[in-house]
Amino acid sequence: MSLNNSTPSWLPHADGPPPLGEARSVVTLCVPEGLRAILPRHILAPAASVRHLRISDLATVDLVGPEAPDLILSPLTARDFDVLDTAMLLQARGFAGRYLVLAVSEMPDIPLIRSELTDACKTLNIDIVALGPDSVLHEV
Repeated sequence: MSLNNSTPSWLPHADGPPPLGEARSVVTLCVPEGLRAILPRHILAPAASVRHLRISDLATVDLVGPEAPDLILSPLTARDFDVLDTAMLLQARGFAGRYLVLAVSEMPDIPLIRSELTDACKTLNIDIVALGPDSVLHEV
């Protein structure tokens, strides 16, 4: 879908989500507290707002319009959801930011999972980041 010049200037992501490092508003979904402490700082703008939510709270988040987050982070799986369900929900609600999935355990085949997600959610900007013992992270 292309946007024309009549798109309101306040509409976030009118030209796509901001590049990593410039995300101003971030939502984390079910990210364990220990992992929050080591989220990669390079994905956020210096004064970024970060909200930590449960999946059930996602219904209260404006996913379109001026209050929409630039970036949503979640683990690949959690007790209450899996990434495919969340990705499909974000796409159905019109989320136009970035959805970054954190894979923190040994994953069988991240390229396969990424392919399945992008096939199922063609309009969602989604990627998976594998965080292992050798990952270089900076504190938020």
